[in-house]
Formats: sequence, C-alpha cells, structure tokens
Amino acid sequence: GRSGAEGWTDCWATGSGGSLRLVTDATWSSFDADAYLRPRRGGGTFYVKALEDTDARREPVGWRDDDAFAPGEGWAAAVPVLPARKAAGLHAAMARPVMVTPASQLLVPSITRLNATWFLADFGRELQGGLVLSSGGGIPPGSRVRVVSGESVQRMAAHSATGAGRGGSPSATGGDSSSGVVGDTWGFDFEWTLRAGAQTIEQHQYMEFRYVNVVFADSLAARAGWALRAWRVEYPWEEGHARFDSSDATLNAVWELSRYTVQAGIIDTYTDSNTRERRPYEADGLVAATARGWVQRDFAWARHSHSYVFAFPTWPVEWQQMTALLAYADYWATGEADLAAAYMPLLVHNLRLQDRDGTGLLNCSAVTRGGCAAGRAGQGHHIVDWRPAPNRSMFAFSEHLSVTQAFALAGLGRLGSLAELLNQSALA
Repeated sequence: GRSGAEGWTDCWATGSGGSLRLVTDATWSSFDADAYLRPRRGGGTFYVKALEDTDARREPVGWRDDDAFAPGEGWAAAVPVLPARKAAGLHAAMARPVMVTPASQLLVPSITRLNATWFLADFGRELQGGLVLSSGGGIPPGSRVRVVSGESVQRMAAHSATGAGRGGSPSATGGDSSSGVVGDTWGFDFEWTLRAGAQTIEQHQYMEFRYVNVVFADSLAARAGWALRAWRVEYPWEEGHARFDSSDATLNAVWELSRYTVQAGIIDTYTDSNTRERRPYEADGLVAATARGWVQRDFAWARHSHSYVFAFPTWPVEWQQMTALLAYADYWATGEADLAAAYMPLLVHNLRLQDRDGTGLLNCSAVTRGGCAAGRAGQGHHIVDWRPAPNRSMFAFSEHLSVTQAFALAGLGRLGSLAELLNQSALA
C-alpha cells in the first residue's frame, strides 16, 4: 500500500508454542510497494489484473525476513482505522477460507533449456497460483528477465528469436523444435529487473498455468544460479469424499481430469472461468456447483455463490431464470429449503412471468418495467443470441423464445415443490 496507508488488521496466529494476536497500531510502518512492484493494468481477460514488472533494485532489502531491518526513506507510520469506519456490514462468508500453499511446499518444476537465454518450466499439471523467482547471487545487477505463464506449449519453429523485451519469442536454435513457447497466457507476461546479491521476486495475483517461459536478456545472467517455484491457492479439498476406478485406463484418466478440474480450478466461488472472467454466473452454478457436489460433501461453497448471484444477477434473461433451479439444487444437496425461503419473492420475480403478453407466452422483447428488457431489449439481451460466432448467424430471433418459455416452466415446477415444503400453499 501507499506510505501512511489506512487499514486494520486483527488476527490470531496459533501454533505448537501457543497463540499470538496481531493488531494494527501506531507502531506499524508502511511503504508504497508500487515503487518496486511497478504494477500495470493487463489485458486479454474480462477482469482487471495487475501485472507486476518488479524492479528488485528498488525493494527495501531485508524487510521480509531481517529482524534487524530498520525502516528508512520512503517509510511512514501506518494509520490504523477501526473497522466500524470503513467496513460497516461486513460478515463472514458462508464458504470456507481458501488455502494458500507456499512455494516452499510445492514441487520444483522440470526446467528445459531451449537456447542460450530461454528456459521452459513445466509444473506437471495445471495449478492456480503465482510464481517465485530466487537467486543466490551472481546475476549482474540490472539484468532483466521476462516471465510468461500459460496453459499450453506451442511450436518454437514458428517464432523468431528476440531479446527479453516484451513481444519476443525463442527461436528453435539449440532447443527442441517441437515445443517450447508458452501459449494460452491470458496476458500474464512480466518483466523483472534483478539486483545484486541474493534475492526473491514473488508475483502476487493468482493465475492458472502449467508452463512458464523464463527469458533472460543476456546469457551471463542465464548461466547464474536461479530457481523458479510456485505458490498455489485453492478451496479446501477433502480426500475420500469420492473415488472412481475401472479396468479402462482412458476412462480413469477422464475421471481424474474431471475431478482435478473441480478441485484445482476453484477458489471461493464458482465463476465463468478463472482464466477468462472471474465473475460468478448463474449457469456456472448449474455446471460447476453441481459437478463439485458430486465429489465433495461441502455445500456451503455452492450456497455462498448462489446467494451472490441471487442478489447481483447477470444480464441474460435465461441466466436469471436459472435462479429457481439453483435454489432447488441446493435443496436436493442439503435437504433444507431455507435458501429458497430467504429469496422466494426474488426467485418468483426472476421467472419473468410479468412479461407475458396476450398470447400467454413470455415476450422478452417488450419494454416492460422491471422485466426482460431491463437494460437493452432484443439483440444482446438473450444468451441464446449472444455475439460470438456462429451463434448470431445460426439463430433467428423472435418475440417468444422457446428457451425463455422452457426455463419459466421448469422454474415454476421447482418453486412449486419448494413452496409445498415451506408450507406456502398460496404460492404453490
């Protein structure tokens, strides 16, 4: 944060030696980390990410782990702010806290040298987390290294050799001509500047990746001692809740890929995807929450996300109609109808029955106050007519979309069942 930043911390750390409470007070110091992390806004996704082009020469050496470290220039007293001033109405989430595994506890990736300055790191399988580059010294101060993470590896022969400046790719010279350039990066591309002596550069925003290119600006820096590791973040996973085994190796591999996806690709809410867009959508509840419910007995995670999309719905008519299905899925998973009870008026409204016209069908092109045309009517408002090809060229828009009618009927049936369970006979 910035020097003199406002904030509040009140936490307990418990270990074998007892407990320690940490509370922000006037003895704390703050430093503007932007001075050396040099964050910039990255693109390539539908969420804002901060790409850190860290300059280790500007970092206050020793602040992380040196007990004798004394704050100097650039440091200022922190300003403790009581929660009541900035955080009125905060309450604990229904979901469990996410788990962060530090780099020291994860396996070291296999690293392949592609040419004099380029390396490919392979972590063996995809993970969510960030990168840590460390050096014991010997790298010339001011040396630059480019770090690019991604989900795939492309052919090297299709790229030309350039330096570590952004936009370059390795040549096939001296390396494997079939693979080596990281692809599907989602814009996670950093340029770090090293200082003299031992150092560690850690990247903070989580990514999804398996492969990493490490590209030094010169061969002297590339020959010095360095190591790359990763930290991981994920929602708690309980082994033993589900298992599958068969005599077919391919079927077993499909199971493991599917199981690992709902383990490693999830944090505290279901989302469109943590690569492309990190916003929960109602349809993701039907897909991701249902899939995870097959292999884990923790239903608080799904309920936490359902409650969010009920309160903050997304734009498609069909997605909002799905909220009734999510409430019914929660009942089947938990045996309790209290989530539906808490949101029943909203769930009924989301069926869009108020948009019926003289035909008795939902007309979701009509400009109806609080109805389907909230925002923009017609094109772009329905997910079935969304922009990416080939949807628009294949779809004929009408005032009475069959998909909208189907979701309304499905929701009516499920809300009727829930109303009976809740003894709401008038609604049923």
